[in-house]
Amino acid sequence: MKKPAQKKPGRPALPPEQAQTAMIRERVTAAERAKYDRIGGKEWLRAALKRARET
Repeated sequence: MKKPAQKKPGRPALPPEQAQTAMIRERVTAAERAKYDRIGGKEWLRAALKRARET
């Protein structure tokens, strides 16, 4: 009798367009961090980067 295919351990890989491969780390004040959280956090940052024009 044949064994069923085993599942691979861990989380499945994300599609290339959704993979997050770089990290941005910056020091900010507590007030700046609070504002960042209020205006949308990482989702806001990603949207702002997409909107920004390059010069």
